Amino acid sequence: MEIEIPSYLYEQTEILGQVFLLPLDLGAIPEMRLGIQSLVRQRQLGEEDSFHLLLVVDELVTNAMIATYNHAPSEKILLHIRLSPQWAGVCVLDYGGGFDLSDTLNKIPDGGSLREFMVNLQHYKNQSGPGFIPYNKRIVEHPRFGRGLRIVAGLVSSLTLVFHGSDLSFSDNRTDNTRGTLVKAIYDLRGPILEN
Repeated sequence: MEIEIPSYLYEQTEILGQVFLLPLDLGAIPEMRLGIQSLVRQRQLGEEDSFHLLLVVDELVTNAMIATYNHAPSEKILLHIRLSPQWAGVCVLDYGGGFDLSDTLNKIPDGGSLREFMVNLQHYKNQSGPGFIPYNKRIVEHPRFGRGLRIVAGLVSSLTLVFHGSDLSFSDNRTDNTRGTLVKAIYDLRGPILEN
């Protein structure tokens, strides 16, 4: 019996990548964007893919910074981006104590009309309260509108998370040892590639 090996396992494709170690300061976001834009130019992504990728990264990193600042303010955020010709992979490791993705997505406000959405949004904001985070070395309030993860989930083909512990272990389930999460997103590149 002959086993057919899927072509994607042996195809040689160039994968571009970069790792960022980000301080807990929203002022680090512009420099991070510049690094990502450099990868985007090397990969020659189209305008829509570039915009969506930056939006996904901004949302995940901002959430990670707020969560980490509230639980472990001396830690940093680890961001790893990989770009193949067909997909972009984004991994964000935080020290925010972990969260349940489906529970979080279910809490995000929704509504059939603008009025219903605004009422739900106000209720959500009152329950969750603002997030606080350094911005250029000053503590600022960051409003939590609750739509970021839903936007990310709508843009990516895969959004998963695993929990990491203080002993450097990883688990699919949150435990007493959980220190934070590793959020993994895969974005399928739609094209077109920019013309030279």
